[in-house]
Amino acid sequence: MDLVEDYSDLQQALTTAAEKVVPRVSKQSTQEWMTPEILDLMEERRKCKKNTQQYKQLDKKIRNKCLVAKESFYSRQCEELERLERSNPQAMHDNVRKITGRQKKSPGFSVLTL
Repeated sequence: MDLVEDYSDLQQALTTAAEKVVPRVSKQSTQEWMTPEILDLMEERRKCKKNTQQYKQLDKKIRNKCLVAKESFYSRQCEELERLERSNPQAMHDNVRKITGRQKKSPGFSVLTL
């Protein structure tokens, strides 16, 4: 069973090399306006689910920080749009599409049939 041992050795070598070279990425989808402080508080809140008093305090704190962060993020976006409206209307419309989630569709390849 030399083939099985060779495969096992190769698999082990690739795994250790990947662990050293490729960083671990935690998959966490977030909104653009979320700050690292909010994400840390959310993680802390996840850890203390059994302690209802502390959980409620953290939840309230997170909601307040989210409101403030979201408000400042969108006010900065609006200021940027107002600035672009005067100087570069096309860039302003591009930003509006980006903010609203209505990106231009990339031109695809189509095949013409005769």
